[in-house]
Amino acid sequence: MYFNETICGWGDWGKVFQSRAAFAPLVKAVCEREGLPFEPFLNCTPGTNAVFEAGGRIIKVFAPLESGLNTLPDYQSETFGMQRAEKLGLHAARLLAAGELQDRYLFRYLIMQKLPGKSFAQAKKQMDAHRKQEAGKQLRRITDRMNTPCAPWGEPVDVRERALWGERWAPFSESFNRERRAFTKTLSLENPVYVHGDLNEDNLLVDEKGQIAVIDFADSLIAPVCYEQALIASELFQFERPFLSGYFGDCRPEELAELCLSGLLLHDFGGDILRTRLGGIETLHSLDDLRKRLRRRFSEGLK
Repeated sequence: MYFNETICGWGDWGKVFQSRAAFAPLVKAVCEREGLPFEPFLNCTPGTNAVFEAGGRIIKVFAPLESGLNTLPDYQSETFGMQRAEKLGLHAARLLAAGELQDRYLFRYLIMQKLPGKSFAQAKKQMDAHRKQEAGKQLRRITDRMNTPCAPWGEPVDVRERALWGERWAPFSESFNRERRAFTKTLSLENPVYVHGDLNEDNLLVDEKGQIAVIDFADSLIAPVCYEQALIASELFQFERPFLSGYFGDCRPEELAELCLSGLLLHDFGGDILRTRLGGIETLHSLDDLRKRLRRRFSEGLK
């Protein structure tokens, strides 16, 4: 047995998932199985799973079912996303190995290439307006290639049903949620495409030449393209004009507001994004309130 800790719920997993000592025998066994050298490893940014860096590689061990979380969909989506990105010729982390090891618990794992570069959050601090616009254009080229029709994989996600009853909308007023659900039921889900689903500042890397790479495909799914673009506009670009003009071109605030409205109402993280980026949700009583606030933010950003 390689892993000797007891996992019985999320609290137990939270205590050990960053422990290199606890995972060293398991990581060594995985490397030997995949024909890769076992090297000293470091912790990566804490998240849901156990993620380590060793010898220019990232090793991700997914939380077992005993943690209380079913990570199989994330494993399937991330594996599929990296394989698809490579086929499309996108600049993304290359998948070196994927599999599962039955030990005390069933551990699924991925081994992937570690890409050079800073997070988008760090890189944008050194960008002037021109470079921000160019970054927006580059990302649009990436997403235009990525957001294309795709056969389903793994466990299907009912985007509309999940949006209707998502827990992230619970803090909003009853009147807002009532109108939100009614409107969400009318949204068209025609022409769905593959979307990354979480293109935030931590899931894009920028190298010294300004080349953008995409990482972490765990939240990818089949959805309307507005699902992707709404998060990019509000969460990644945070309504900044140079980024918006580079990505969307000559687009009016009213058009961006409607795109963002539809995309965020469908998005699994939509409620959290609105709370973070727009604030004052206690005064959002209707979709018209939200439209006005989005238009104002885009108008300010595009000035």
